[in-house]
Amino acid sequence: MGEAKRRAAGGSPRAAERLTLCMIVKNEAESIGRCIASVRGVADRVIVVDTGSTDGTPTIAERLGARVIHRNWRDDFSHARNESLNAARTPWVIVLDADEELAPGAAQPLRELVANDPAGPTLVFATVSSVDDAGGTQQTISPRIASNLPGLRYQRPVHEEWLWVGEGQLRQQVLPTIRIHHYGYTAAERTRQGKWDRNLRMLFDELAAKPGDLVTLFYLGQEYAAHGRLSDAIAVYEARLASMCAAFPPLVATHAVYGYVGALISAGLSARARAVSTEWARKVDSPTMWMQAANAALQDGDVEAAESLARTAHQSRGPAFGIDLLPRSQVVAAACVILGDAATARGNAVAGERLYRQALDTQADSTHALVRVAESTARGGDVEGARQILNDALAIRPRDPNMTICASRIDRAAGDLQAALDRLANFVADVPYLTSTRLELAETLIAGGENAIAADVLSAALDTPQLASSSAEFRANYFARYGDALTATGKLVEAVTAYQMAVDARLAAGPIPSSAGDRIGHVALAAATG
Repeated sequence: MGEAKRRAAGGSPRAAERLTLCMIVKNEAESIGRCIASVRGVADRVIVVDTGSTDGTPTIAERLGARVIHRNWRDDFSHARNESLNAARTPWVIVLDADEELAPGAAQPLRELVANDPAGPTLVFATVSSVDDAGGTQQTISPRIASNLPGLRYQRPVHEEWLWVGEGQLRQQVLPTIRIHHYGYTAAERTRQGKWDRNLRMLFDELAAKPGDLVTLFYLGQEYAAHGRLSDAIAVYEARLASMCAAFPPLVATHAVYGYVGALISAGLSARARAVSTEWARKVDSPTMWMQAANAALQDGDVEAAESLARTAHQSRGPAFGIDLLPRSQVVAAACVILGDAATARGNAVAGERLYRQALDTQADSTHALVRVAESTARGGDVEGARQILNDALAIRPRDPNMTICASRIDRAAGDLQAALDRLANFVADVPYLTSTRLELAETLIAGGENAIAADVLSAALDTPQLASSSAEFRANYFARYGDALTATGKLVEAVTAYQMAVDARLAAGPIPSSAGDRIGHVALAAATG
């Protein structure tokens, strides 16, 4: 019997087989091939539980050597995931979704991990890098590799979690060199997968069955924040955060505080975010929370405090409970960037660049560090060198929005407005849901006198979930530039509406500069006297 047929028949594994990729899918024809290809040469078997695809996903999976199991969807992610785990026969399993892939450099450390049998029940945390709508990637650690034991399975219908119910203590370890790229948190992808309403509905069903359940409320807060419903997210956390911190294990409680502070920062409430994150960081000594406090201080305009908090994050040995929320390399790199920003602000560009390069040495794919190095190179007079740094990086990661924006600004600094426009227009055409690059394209068009086109570019995203989930300050800037473009084209009534939207958004971020009121007043007067 051929290997593919033997696997499909569910035969016993060969002695050399160590790892099975376990997936649940529905209508993932566009992405499942990328995911399965990423584990080729590492995973010996692939189990795919299909919950009702209509786009040919099962056929693609089988063609790539996967065993496909068809199951009806029961509004329960844990049930579907456990079906895939139950079909695995190797000592180890790795769990990925179709919108994820194993990073190329992760193959070797994963091979080394699974070469030996697990020492009892084992759960391994990998680094997950998620593309987001804010214009970059967010990293966290997530338990994705596990010993294949019947007592280690998922629980909870939505936002499923691992649960060990066997004898002995579950061993948990972090291997940050095992990296996973995730594309499912962008608003466009969440919309395509129907995640927005589905997850909320399932969480409300859970709350109806278990009123006041703190874990469900914790995930509800996270889901509200992902929807851009920041006031709802903040209300959930403020009503129950104290109870969550008292009831949850320290790692989970830190997740709750991190979610609350993130919602506060997104809402522009940086002073409150800084106070909460600093208090919790002192309690648990989490480098992630120290860094979040530094980010809040930076948003609050207190560079000196941000520098001090970033230094504390850099020096922290980590929480007593062992596993932090973010990989150590990411925290250290972010701390170096903030410290470099502080040095640069004081006029010490040499120290700033040294710290930026130190960040890159710590985390080679740190977009923020690479952008800072390019900016520093341009400030030093080597504009072409800066362009080359970014072009080389973009050749490897062409869809990185932060690097694209920085490269376009350096193009403009070099006097090459057309290159900046072409770069941004191509990016927006390929990735239309990212509002950060859309705004940058509009800014560049306005600089070139193309106000009508800029207004069209901005109007195309006015009603999108990704703009709604942006920070209050970003939305205020977005609407203000839309008003500027409309004003320049003589559409004064529409401009008044845009400026009012900017003011409404800015109210959520803090006091409104008098210039904003002056601008809306002048345009309103012009529209009225027409």
